[in-house]
Amino acid sequence: KLKDYSKARRYYKKAIKLKPGFTVAKYNYAYSYYKSGNKKLSVKLLNKIIDKNPGFVEAKLTLGRIYLMERKHKKAILLFKKSIKENPNSIKSYYFLASVYQRMGKLNKTREYLKKVIKKFSHSKKQIVQNYLKIVKLKLDVIEYKLKLNAKKTKKKS
Repeated sequence: KLKDYSKARRYYKKAIKLKPGFTVAKYNYAYSYYKSGNKKLSVKLLNKIIDKNPGFVEAKLTLGRIYLMERKHKKAILLFKKSIKENPNSIKSYYFLASVYQRMGKLNKTREYLKKVIKKFSHSKKQIVQNYLKIVKLKLDVIEYKLKLNAKKTKKKS
C-alpha cells in the first residue's frame, strides 16, 4: 500500500505544478503522507494549506485527527471548534470534538457535543449523516453508562 501513496504523490505533485492553486491536490498530497505514516510532514503541509485556505474544513479535520492521535488535545479542540464555527453543517467537526473530550476523560463535555450532533443532524436524509448518527448514538449510550457508573462510585465513597 505504501507504494500506492508514493505513486499518488507523484501525480499530485504534477497536478500542483500544472495548477499551483489546486487546493484539493495539495490536500490529497498531504493526506497521502498522513496515511503512509509520515504525520510530521503531513502536519507541516496541512498547516500550509490551512494558512492559505482557512475555509478548507477537510484539512482542519485531518490535522485535528492527527493532533487527537498525538494527544495534543488543546490544538485539536481549537481546530474542531473553528471548523464548527466556519461550517456548522459539518457533522464530522462535532463528532471529532466529542472524541477529543472523550479521550481527555471529560465525559460531560463529550455527552454535550454528542447530544448537539443528534439534535442538529437527526433530520438529515443524507446517508453519511445517518451513519454518523448511529455511531454517535452508540457512543452516547456508552458515555451515559460510564457517567452512571461514576455517579454510583462517588455515592459509595460518601
